[in-house]
Amino acid sequence: MTNRADEELLVGYVLGQCDKEEAKAVAERLARDSDFALSYQSIKRTFDTISLLPSVEPPAHLVESTLMRVRAMRQTEALVAAPAPMRRRAWAPTFTLRELTALAAIVVVAIGILVPVVSKTRERSQRELCQANQGQIGTALAAFSIENDDFLPAAKTQSHQWLGKTNAASNSSALFQLVAKNLAKPDVFQCPGAGGESFVAQAGMIDFPHPRAISYSYQHSLTSAVRRSDPAVTAAQHDFAIMADATPVFHNGVFDPVCAQGGTSRNHGKGQNVLYLDSTVRWADSCTVGVKNDNIWLVDGVWDYKGDEAPISATDSFLLPNPGQ
Repeated sequence: MTNRADEELLVGYVLGQCDKEEAKAVAERLARDSDFALSYQSIKRTFDTISLLPSVEPPAHLVESTLMRVRAMRQTEALVAAPAPMRRRAWAPTFTLRELTALAAIVVVAIGILVPVVSKTRERSQRELCQANQGQIGTALAAFSIENDDFLPAAKTQSHQWLGKTNAASNSSALFQLVAKNLAKPDVFQCPGAGGESFVAQAGMIDFPHPRAISYSYQHSLTSAVRRSDPAVTAAQHDFAIMADATPVFHNGVFDPVCAQGGTSRNHGKGQNVLYLDSTVRWADSCTVGVKNDNIWLVDGVWDYKGDEAPISATDSFLLPNPGQ
């Protein structure tokens, strides 16, 4: 079994910090000492993992703090070496330079492992919470339709103009009916990935009070409401997208033709959860996930928008932006 001094020696050998004679002595010992060789393999495998990890910047203070430790060690060694009258007190260094080098390498390895893992875990958690939110909204929409002759909620407005910074009709007022009827809680309308802001429903409210109160886009409902019992709708319900994370195509009241080509919601950055008429919620990394690969953000076949367009068929998904978004 190797001792601490042997382990420090092997760390230096793996990192190429040994001089020629020291390296030669280590190599000779590796050939005849099986325990020493096993320790070498273990240490080498540890440091080999660095090359397999993604490149990650170490903390900005790592070099500085390490150098400060080295300077302190050198000052300590100078005091120890000085004549007794010149020393007020002396202490032994806690770490050797070789140990500090190994520690710095281990910190870099730990960062390379933990940062991506934590980030991916957080993203996955946000997606799952978002999916649960949309699932609750899907259940509420189904309950609403049962009470309203199979119709989904529709916006109560005479205007068909939904795009623009002022005087645009609010399509989100359709979804607010779920809150008004106590079919869904206000907080399920905020996607965790978008960082929304909940609210308390008050008597007389007919729409969400501010843009951050709803981070999902709902099927166009200004001219007509989706009826679940419509034969064409019923046949396509598994693929008919009726809600999703916020559309990226219409941002700040302006049509973005670049995102129209295949953009995904900004809520999660790499895709979106999509709620279908059959109440299933599925993750999609593209926007062409409607009926027959329909682009869920656009009217089928339309690539230029004035803000008064409507779906061209009963199963044409066209998820609108919310006021102020």
